Amino acid sequence: MSKRRRLVAGLTFLTAAVTAAMLFTVASLLRIDIHEAADKGEAAKLRAVLWMRATDVSARDEAGATALHIVADKGHNKAMERLIAAGAELELRDGQGRTPLDIAALRGRKEIAELLAAKGANVNARDFYGITALHRAAFMGHKDTAETLIAHGAEVDVRDGQGQRPLDVAAVEGHKDMVELLIDKGAKVNGRDSFGVTALHRAAFMGRAETVQALIAKGADLRARDEQGGTALHAAALGGDKDTVEALVLGGADMDGEDKQGDTALHIAAREGHRDVVELLAARGAQVNVKNNVGVSALFVARGADVAAILIAAGAGINTRGPLDVTPLHNAAFAGDKQMAELLIRAGADVDARDNKGLTPLLSATLGGHKEVVELLIAGGAQLDARDNDGNTALHIAASKGQSEIVKLLIGAGAHTDLKNRKGQTPAAAAAGQDHAEVVELLRKAGAPD
Repeated sequence: MSKRRRLVAGLTFLTAAVTAAMLFTVASLLRIDIHEAADKGEAAKLRAVLWMRATDVSARDEAGATALHIVADKGHNKAMERLIAAGAELELRDGQGRTPLDIAALRGRKEIAELLAAKGANVNARDFYGITALHRAAFMGHKDTAETLIAHGAEVDVRDGQGQRPLDVAAVEGHKDMVELLIDKGAKVNGRDSFGVTALHRAAFMGRAETVQALIAKGADLRARDEQGGTALHAAALGGDKDTVEALVLGGADMDGEDKQGDTALHIAAREGHRDVVELLAARGAQVNVKNNVGVSALFVARGADVAAILIAAGAGINTRGPLDVTPLHNAAFAGDKQMAELLIRAGADVDARDNKGLTPLLSATLGGHKEVVELLIAGGAQLDARDNDGNTALHIAASKGQSEIVKLLIGAGAHTDLKNRKGQTPAAAAAGQDHAEVVELLRKAGAPD
């Protein structure tokens, strides 16, 4: 073969080899998943596939995310630059209505947020729920990212679909530094939502003591009231965090301020059973005998004998009257709260106090069917034959309700079995009228008349 033919043959082979290689490369590029490459941050692959125009730079995956969303999530800066340079759309939204900038803000990707904003991404874009990138950065506590967004024009007091501002969500999450930044950048420290709730209310309820202190230092109004008339101290008492309550009290909160129900912070803490908060408020001088609009003091609503004990030690009136002229002991007796009843009796509660129906705690405990409390009251010296306004004794009530165990207890303690109520009924007759044959038999054996 001549040199010329050998050269031509060689060139033909080389051309075929190069062509085959190129075809293989193109085929490989066509098989590249742009979303997978974005997820792994493979900038070189992205550059190649985009150069070959082997795929749509703004194609979406099954969740509606583009490659730009994915690199924003993963923090692949180089890949982000490649995609933007290739013309990726900055404002496309994923299945949740989020832009790539939203994702960057959520993840705290400051550099990517800077790049997107500098390239024209809308820093005030909202998702389906009205949430902006700044809301997301504030929620997560990404201070540097928030600063970047604000520097590019993010609105600091923008409200989401629920009326919450970035400051509000930062306060809820207890991001003290973020709260300070937002206020310094113009957020209104005393801004309210549609329910009258401020950032201070939110931080107080969530027990964010340091954030509460920061808000107070920035001028938060301790007297601000929500639509129910509650202050931040009411919110903190409901949340139950002692340190937060203390921060508010030291900051000057009115401990005896009342909401629209007439409840003080002490009422709320006692009702919720927040022992430490009750102890703190009592020690700081909160008025323990203030009555709310219903006419009850904190002792009436106290959850748990340990909470009640603190209130009593602080001077709560144990025989104070509430609605229907009941005392705390009436409440405990009817509810069957043995520990509470025992505490009140030991503290000197009147075991024979009568409410407006003439019921004593013993009669109330019997109405509730609480044998142990009945036993406790008997041991505490309660009058066995005390009558209500209808002339019923505890034995009448127990008999009419078929409470055989309480009937036995009362008979054994010496209750009279022959007394008649205003209808002329004896306990046995009251039992018979309700078809409680077992109780009738018990009473007869005890010598009770029909």
